[in-house]
Amino acid sequence: MKKIIKILFAIVFIITIIILYIILRSAKNKNVFLPDEYKMYTITCDISTSDIINMNFKYFLTSEGDIYKYNLTKKYSNEQNCKKIESKETFIKMIETNNSSVTLLESNNHNLYRIESNLITEFYGDNLDEYSVEKHIYKLYEEYPNLFNFSSFNYNQNTTFLSTIENNIIYEFLINTDGSYQKTETSQISSDETILSAYSRIIKTNKKYYSLGITNKEKCNNYADVSCDYGVVSLDEFNGFYDDINNIFFSGGTTYFIIRTNEDNVIYSNL
Repeated sequence: MKKIIKILFAIVFIITIIILYIILRSAKNKNVFLPDEYKMYTITCDISTSDIINMNFKYFLTSEGDIYKYNLTKKYSNEQNCKKIESKETFIKMIETNNSSVTLLESNNHNLYRIESNLITEFYGDNLDEYSVEKHIYKLYEEYPNLFNFSSFNYNQNTTFLSTIENNIIYEFLINTDGSYQKTETSQISSDETILSAYSRIIKTNKKYYSLGITNKEKCNNYADVSCDYGVVSLDEFNGFYDDINNIFFSGGTTYFIIRTNEDNVIYSNL
């Protein structure tokens, strides 16, 4: 009888260990730290999501310098959720602007290209209209090559905004229709942090993620006569899980894409 009890106890113990393992493994792969509005999208793609270094609502850039279009919910005719856009160039950065028609690519030889309707064309001064938005951006890029979009939400539609970072200070450029611009200091990252990347309203340092947000949210929300001030804010809802996040990308409005560490082919978003 004692032998049977020992065998039954051993079986129960083994089953308990297996169940706990399954529960823990399942919990690891679940959206355990993100708000409920974030959904998990499992995609089929010939590159790992950990290789994505820039991403917007249409395209992403890989660490190999390739540009892909993607769709989180539908596959293309190649039976994948992504499709490479062919180009002889190798790209190192996507540059977003508040002008939704302009998405720029910087090549590894620091030339600018434009991507539109899944076509990549060279973007250089001589082939641009002297009074076009693109020409103004190109001129600014020649002077400030580390441009990214960190502009406030309440911009004038007749102007274009871009930003740069110098010594952890964020400067915003207001580009006027005549090509002139004003450079204004807007925010600052702590000097004891090293900036790892800055792309489309997301700044990643060696310690935290930051985004463009309302710096006086409490007063702005509570008082009718207080306007909202925009600047750099810490993404505290994610920073507690900094090591579990490979990258965060901004997609417009309040939409984010999140790629977790060691979790291939999965993208989280509050689309």
